Amino acid sequence: MRVAPAMQIQLIGSITIDGKPSKLGQNRLLQLLAVHHPKPVDRGALLAALWPEDESADARNRLRVALSRLRAEVPLTETESKSSGADLIGFDRKEVKVDLYEVLEKLSVSRIEPDPSVEQSLLKELAPLLSKKLCVPSDSEAFQQAHNDWALAASQGLSRLAGLAASKGDWDTSLAGAEGVLAHFPFDADAWESRIQAMVRLSRGQEAARLLSKAVKQDDTGQLAELQKELPRLLEGVEHRFTPGQSQLLSKVVERAFEVDHDLLTAFLASGVFRLEMIRAPADALPLLIQAQALDLPEGDLTERIEVRIITCLGLLNRDQEVVDEAERFLSGRIGHARRRIALLNQSYSLFKLGQVQRALDAIDLAIRIAEETDGIFDAWQCKAQKGAMLIHLDRLPEAVPVLSGAVDYFNQNPLERDADQWVIQANYALALARLGDLRTAAPLIKEAVQKSKELEAIQLPMQKAIYGYIRILAGHLVVGAQLLQEAIRESYRIDHQQCMAIVGLAGEAMSKFPLSDDTTLMQWKELRKKQPYPLTPWEARILKKVHSSVKFNNELSDVARWAVKSLKSIIQRGSS
Repeated sequence: MRVAPAMQIQLIGSITIDGKPSKLGQNRLLQLLAVHHPKPVDRGALLAALWPEDESADARNRLRVALSRLRAEVPLTETESKSSGADLIGFDRKEVKVDLYEVLEKLSVSRIEPDPSVEQSLLKELAPLLSKKLCVPSDSEAFQQAHNDWALAASQGLSRLAGLAASKGDWDTSLAGAEGVLAHFPFDADAWESRIQAMVRLSRGQEAARLLSKAVKQDDTGQLAELQKELPRLLEGVEHRFTPGQSQLLSKVVERAFEVDHDLLTAFLASGVFRLEMIRAPADALPLLIQAQALDLPEGDLTERIEVRIITCLGLLNRDQEVVDEAERFLSGRIGHARRRIALLNQSYSLFKLGQVQRALDAIDLAIRIAEETDGIFDAWQCKAQKGAMLIHLDRLPEAVPVLSGAVDYFNQNPLERDADQWVIQANYALALARLGDLRTAAPLIKEAVQKSKELEAIQLPMQKAIYGYIRILAGHLVVGAQLLQEAIRESYRIDHQQCMAIVGLAGEAMSKFPLSDDTTLMQWKELRKKQPYPLTPWEARILKKVHSSVKFNNELSDVARWAVKSLKSIIQRGSS
């Protein structure tokens, strides 16, 4: 037997029933039930929204007649709430579909998607609908609330799309996202800034200036007038980021430079400027350094610097066994104290992640001695700080705290401009204090570390956000903590899967202290963590002791991250309600 298709009610952009304009679509009772679908509405709320001025008896009679007429056209359900006894009325979920609910559900899916490419694809598909307004009246509080909720949810999705697309140099999509936000909030300064940025990259800067000038005249909030003062900076595009095509072209230029002038390019690879670029983009830097290493270079400072930077790149890429092997070879030669210390520093961390704990501690202790014997006090404290981080993971917190405390004090007195390592150390110190129960001292330390790392656009920011979220949850600030951990998981997934696994574990540990979610996140994390090449740290082992299920899951990081974000989202929703 053929099953009749469900009735399709469209509220976004225009009101239609089964794809066609219909007088039924103008029925205010239908519209009110539709904006709340699939949740039923209390009869009293319907009376208050539709006939607020009428006497109660007249209003109840009107509703009874309206329901009778609507029931003849649309499948309805009427139930009684078990908790409150309220009389609830709504659409039959199997028989009626509403586009507003379906779009919001898809938007919700995009919010828990850790992979930026997938998230952008989902949002791009929704963008045409998200840019449209809700077509229901706005002459009552109930309908106005529906308008506000839709505009806010749609603009958040569009703003996210604009940001994701801009990060990939997809300026057409970024522009569409920003203009979609402005369809709901015409004077939103952030959306205008995104719009101008995209138009500048699309060689439409003067058009953007004219549009902003016109909007300023209509804006009585003053926000756009402030933005207009920043227009020269925006039109210049001060913080230029290469598009994928420009990056490929630049790579070809660099490759050609190898053929033309070995000495010049090798000197550049050994420079301080390149060191910063290497830390930001190790995967791009490593092939250039290996290519330079293959040249017939004379032994000395330049060769050592190239080789130790290869080791550093391998470490940044979590290629730990290669770090250990390359460092072993490099350390066997006659090299300067500074290069020896850097190689030991990288080797120590990789040994630790590979589970060779004693070798790792021996290597870092040797690096500390080298720095102290050569009066490298700054370098010695960097090495001590790394040892402190290892001690945290070994649960040797009483040993870790004084080491990290000394490092934080030293670097506060002797800061290096734009040095992100200082704030990594402070974040680790905060984590150690939090694990010992000193949340009062830990909270301001981690808050400052996150703020400074944001200013530096440091790649370590996701882990620091995670520590901040962990500390906030331990302090009982569940919603804020969950939001920070949610951001950290999504951001780390895009940068470093190993860091993402550590953050998911941290989130699981925090959540396990409160009866706010089931064990799904921890079970997912447990199954994947078994497959990782690096051994469990003691704090991870402690987490696993709390997980009793042996349920099998698809061992994909994206699934684990998605479940963690979803679990954290449930905490946020419960806290908000």
